[in-house]
Amino acid sequence: MSKENEKLLYDFLNIPLDSGDEIFERFAALDGAVSGKGKNPLERYVYIPGTRKDRVVLVAHIDTVWDKSYDTPFSDPRTIEFKDDLFFSGNEKCGIGADDRAGCAMLWKMKDCGHSILIVDGEEHGKLGAQYLKKSNKKLFSELNKHCFMIEFDWISTDRCLYNGVDNTEKFKNYIESSTGFIDSKKKGSTDLQILCRKICGVNVGVGYLHHHTNGEVLSLSRWENTYDKISEFLQKPQKRFCSKFLPYYIRIIKGYSKKILTMLKILPNKKG
Repeated sequence: MSKENEKLLYDFLNIPLDSGDEIFERFAALDGAVSGKGKNPLERYVYIPGTRKDRVVLVAHIDTVWDKSYDTPFSDPRTIEFKDDLFFSGNEKCGIGADDRAGCAMLWKMKDCGHSILIVDGEEHGKLGAQYLKKSNKKLFSELNKHCFMIEFDWISTDRCLYNGVDNTEKFKNYIESSTGFIDSKKKGSTDLQILCRKICGVNVGVGYLHHHTNGEVLSLSRWENTYDKISEFLQKPQKRFCSKFLPYYIRIIKGYSKKILTMLKILPNKKG
């Protein structure tokens, strides 16, 4: 286990749970960052375009379920403890916010990998940041869906992934499993990818936390590092684009109507003649 990674996770987990401002500002200060904010404080995003031609969008959200707007009965002082590979809360009234501060820390460590980075807010409140991006910046939303695919770092444990709510193809699922070893959890879950993926496939991968949304929430350093090692190695390889199912579906519809129109055009002159 790396002391550097332990320090990085301490840094992100110790950011106050009731605000994602500090994380938002960190990513917004990176070179090339594009950010947007709506009227609702949770309607915001930061996008840092990658440099590779075969870019993948890497996603995480800065809010936690312990946001004070949920009226969660926790109070300061809040402390993050670490023992036997696990980060846990020193305050029995709240968790540590690893969902999704662990994902944000992952993206920070990967920020120079050549792939695109997307941070959104308000996921726990109904995917507000992703919804706002889609509605307010159609150009950026279109750019996101020109990438090869998306990976969100916002799921439990490690070596597990989630496809729920995204119109993925079996070919994409097989590609992720064979390339990374991450297995489909086959569980239901809410993810920003349900909003963001409209033309390309996407997968939500485990970043090492367990018992999320409970007072007993923990984050395993070794499991977090396992995800980082496997996904970063995978991302170094050449990538190909995986279109979601609905795009080929609409292409088939267009082709079907085009065929009917062409048939009609061929028939009509004969009837007139």
